[in-house]
Amino acid sequence: MHNILVIDDQEDILKNIKAILEDELYNVDIALNSEESLNFINTKNYDLIILDVWLDNSELDGLQLLKKIRKDKLMPIIIISGHGN
Repeated sequence: MHNILVIDDQEDILKNIKAILEDELYNVDIALNSEESLNFINTKNYDLIILDVWLDNSELDGLQLLKKIRKDKLMPIIIISGHGN
């Protein structure tokens, strides 16, 4: 089974994406901020990360987190945003 990490600062979005992916039989972890996500990434291997470009109340925003992840890991990352700009 594939492992996916979903990172978003909105809990309702996390729960919706998690439910959809689990219905498709993926193992899904969720993180509300960059600190939680780095803890997951440092302890578990993921086949895919879904990352929100905006992360309020987080040490790093999505783009900063993307750069940090890319320094240490090579895995597919999909960037999402609920903003039109």
